[in-house]
Amino acid sequence: MQAFLGDYRLIATLGRGGMAEVFLAVRSGMVGFHKLVVIKRLRADLVAQPQAARYRTLMLDEARLAARLNHPNIVQTFEVGDQQGAPFLAMEYLDGQPLSRVLAQARRMAVPLPIELALQIVGGVLSGLGYAHDLADYDGMPLDIVHRDVGPQNTFWTYEGDIKLVDFGVAKFALNTDETEAGVVKGKLTYMAPEQARGQAIDRRADLFVTGILLWELITGRRLLRAPSQAASLERLLFEELPSPARIIPDLDPAIARICERALQRDRERRYQTAGEMRADLEQIAVARPPRREDLSGFIQPLFRDERAVMAQHIRDALAGDGELLSLSTPELLTSRSNAVASAPGSTSLPAVHGDADRTTPSRQPNESVAEPGRSMSFPTSPAAPTAAMPPLSPPLPAQRHRRWAIGAGVGLGAIVAVVVGVAVSRSPGAPAVATRSAPPPPFASPVPAGAAAAGRVAAPAAPRAERIADLRLCGSNTIGAELGPALVEAFLKRKGAQTVAREVEPEHAKLTAQLGGQTLVIDVRAAGSATAFEGLLAGTCDLGMASRPINDKEIKKLADAGLGDLSSPATEHVIGLDGIAVIVHPNNKLAALDKGQLHDIFTGKVTDWREVGGAPGPITLLARDNKSGTFDTFKALVLGADPLLASARRLAESDVLADAVASDPTAIGFIGLAYVRSAKALQVGDAGASPKLPTSFTVTTEEYMLSRRLFMYSTPTPRTPLVTELVSYVLSPQGQAVVRDTNFIDLSVALRDGDPCDLRCPRTYAALVAHAQRISLDFRFRVGSGEVDSRANRDLDRVVQFLRGYPNAKLMLLGFSDAAGVPLANLRLSQQRAATIAKELAVRGIHAALVDGFGAAMPVASNATEADRQRNRRVEAWLELPH
Repeated sequence: MQAFLGDYRLIATLGRGGMAEVFLAVRSGMVGFHKLVVIKRLRADLVAQPQAARYRTLMLDEARLAARLNHPNIVQTFEVGDQQGAPFLAMEYLDGQPLSRVLAQARRMAVPLPIELALQIVGGVLSGLGYAHDLADYDGMPLDIVHRDVGPQNTFWTYEGDIKLVDFGVAKFALNTDETEAGVVKGKLTYMAPEQARGQAIDRRADLFVTGILLWELITGRRLLRAPSQAASLERLLFEELPSPARIIPDLDPAIARICERALQRDRERRYQTAGEMRADLEQIAVARPPRREDLSGFIQPLFRDERAVMAQHIRDALAGDGELLSLSTPELLTSRSNAVASAPGSTSLPAVHGDADRTTPSRQPNESVAEPGRSMSFPTSPAAPTAAMPPLSPPLPAQRHRRWAIGAGVGLGAIVAVVVGVAVSRSPGAPAVATRSAPPPPFASPVPAGAAAAGRVAAPAAPRAERIADLRLCGSNTIGAELGPALVEAFLKRKGAQTVAREVEPEHAKLTAQLGGQTLVIDVRAAGSATAFEGLLAGTCDLGMASRPINDKEIKKLADAGLGDLSSPATEHVIGLDGIAVIVHPNNKLAALDKGQLHDIFTGKVTDWREVGGAPGPITLLARDNKSGTFDTFKALVLGADPLLASARRLAESDVLADAVASDPTAIGFIGLAYVRSAKALQVGDAGASPKLPTSFTVTTEEYMLSRRLFMYSTPTPRTPLVTELVSYVLSPQGQAVVRDTNFIDLSVALRDGDPCDLRCPRTYAALVAHAQRISLDFRFRVGSGEVDSRANRDLDRVVQFLRGYPNAKLMLLGFSDAAGVPLANLRLSQQRAATIAKELAVRGIHAALVDGFGAAMPVASNATEADRQRNRRVEAWLELPH
C-alpha cells in the first residue's frame, strides 16, 4: 500500500541522493480538497548512522531557513515535520524545468534564447536573492542569508512563466547551527565567487558574482568557467581574465556588458553590493516592450510538450493507484510510454542529483555553444517555438471548476523535477486529483525608457490599458482599513524608497500613490467589513484580505472550491496584530464590570434597565457596528451566539463615530475595537469561572481577555503581484509592528511581566512553579480539532526563540491547559501533550525547556459553553525563571 508521512500520502518517489530522499505526495482535506506537494525527508538509513545527529542538524538548518522564506521567486516550504527522528519538509510542487535543462533542450532544438528573456530570468533570480539577503528576524536582526549555490540547476523555470530559486540546503545564514568550517567550500566550482573558492568568509556579494556568471552565459550561450579539469576551472576563476560578453557578441547593448563586467569583479568592493542595485541597472536596459510571463511560458512550453504529456499520465496513474510507491525518477519510465520524447542522451532523464549543471547535457569542449547567442531583441516566431497553449489531455468534465495549480518539484537535491500538466479536481469524496488554475499576469510592467523605440528592437510598444488597475488592492475590515491599513501601506512605500506618499481618503476607501524608480505605484485600501475580504479574494477584485475575525468554515469551503486553496493555513493566514473588543459606556457610568451572560441579555433586549445589572436606574441605549463588520461578527460569536441583536439597536459603520456617540450619551453601551475607545469608558469583562479583566495590552496579547481578537491579512497561494508578499513581510517585521503599535493596536512583540497573584483557582503545584518566575507575554494555541499550532503560534515560536537569546541562562517552563469537555484524567493528558508539542517545536529551533507540565482544565480564561470559549482554554503558557 502507499506510504504515509504525517498527513501526507506518498504516491511516488522522485529521487534519492545526498542526505535526502524525495517523494511526490498528496495531502487531502475537507470538501474533497487535495494538494500535491514534494516531500524531502532525511534518508531513513542515515537516521541509524553514528553521524545521525549531524545529518539531522543539517536538515533542520535547511528547514528553519526554508520556513522563513516566502517570496514569489523562491520555492515555498509549507510545513516542517518529523517522523521517528527523520525530519522532513513539505514543499511547493512546481510545473516546469530547471534552467539547466531548458538550455540543454533549446540547444538540441536549435532555439535561441532571446536577450529579453535572459534579462527577465536574471531579474527573477535577483528578486529572490534580494528578498533572502535582506530578510531579518522578528527582532530586526539580519539573517545574513547567502545562497552559495546559485546557478542554472537551482534556477527553476515554470511553464506559467515564473522564475524561482530552489535549494537553500547549503545556504549560510545567521541562525545556522552548523557554522561553516574554515576552508570548506560549499557550492559548484563553475558557479562560485573567487572568495568562496578560496574558502574565505563570504557574504551576499558572492551570490551576485554567480548571478553575473549566469547573466554572461545566458547572453552569450557559452560557459564562462567550464574547463577540462577542476584545477583548470579554478585557475580561470581566480587568475585569468574573464572576457566581456561584448567580445562574444559585438553588437551587444553596452549597458548589458557593463552590468556583467561589474558583477564579475574579483574585488567584491567593486562588485554590485546588493541584488536590488544590480536589478535596477537591468531594468534600465532599453527595450521597447519589456517581456512578460507569457513570453517566458511561450518559450519553454514547446520545448517539453511531449515529455510533459508523458509525465502527466504517470502522475495521474500515481494519484489513482493504491499499490506500492511508483518511481518517477528514471529515464526508462518516460521513454517506455512515448516514442515522441527526444531520445538524445539525457533528454528524458530528470536532473542529476546535486551536482554540476553540466550533468544534464552531453559532454562539450570548453566554451562550446550551449544555445545560439540571442543577437536580436525580437521573440522567436519559428515553427520550432510556437506560443500556443498546450491542448488539454482530456475533455473538461461537467459540473467542475477548472483552475491551474503550479506543480513540479524544486527540492534540495539540486532540482529533482517531475513535469505534469494540470489535472481537474473531482468533487466526489476520495478522488485524489489536483485543481487547475492559470495565474493572471503581473499588475504592471517596467516603464519603457526614453529612446527605446529608436533602438528598433520590437515593432511597436504594447497598447496602454484603458483603465488602470491598482498595483495592489487591499479590502475587508474597517477596523484595519480605516487607519491601520493605510498607515502600514504608507510606511511600506517609504521603506521601499518613496519620498512622499499621497493619500486620498473617502468613506471606506483610501488610495495611496507614490513614485518609485520612475513608476507611479497605486495601492487601494477598501474597508467595508471583514466579510468583503473573502468576497473580494473569491471574485479576484482583491489581492490581500483584511479581517478582524478568522475566516469561517463556509468561506474556507467557497475559496477552496474555487481553486484558491485552504486560506486558513499558516502560509496564507497572517496574524498582523491584536485587538480587544472593548465594551464601552459613558465616563460617568459607575458600573465597573459585566460578565458574558449580562452582556448577552443586554444586547438581545432581555435586560433593558441599568439597575438589573448593578448600575443606577435608567434605560439602556444600545449601539453596535454594522453586519459587515468583523467587530460585530466577533461579538456575535463570543457573546450573542445564536440569538439576534435587539432590532432597535442603533447600527453604525464607523468605529470612531460609535465611540463618540457612546461617550456623549449617559444611557449608552456599545462595543468597539480597543484602539477606538477614545473618551468612553471600558468595562471589565468576565465569564463563569473566569475572573473579569480589563482589555490591556497584556490580557489581549495572552488572549486572557474574553473579548480579545486577532487581526488578520489573508493572501492566496499564488498572489497576483509580488507586492502582496512584500507588504505582508513588512507588516510582520519589527518596523511594521511599530506601525501597528503606533496606531493603538497591540503588536506581536514579546516581553516579560510579573504574573498575577495566584488565587484559589491556582493548583498548588502551579503556584509553586511560577512563584519566582515571570510570564512571557503570549500563550500558544492550536488549530481547531488538531494538535498543530495555529497560524499565530507558528510565528510566535520564532519570536520566542529570538527573545530568549537575551536570556541564555534562564529556566524556561511550558505549562499546558485544556478545556473542561472531557474527563479530568484525559484533560490532564491533553494539556501535557500540548505543552510537549510546544517543547518539541522549540527544541528543533535550539531552545530546550527546563520543565514541561500540564494542569488539565484548571484556571480557565473563558467558560466552556461554546467551541470558541473552549478553544481559548486550550493553551500553553510560557514562564521564565531568571538566575539569581
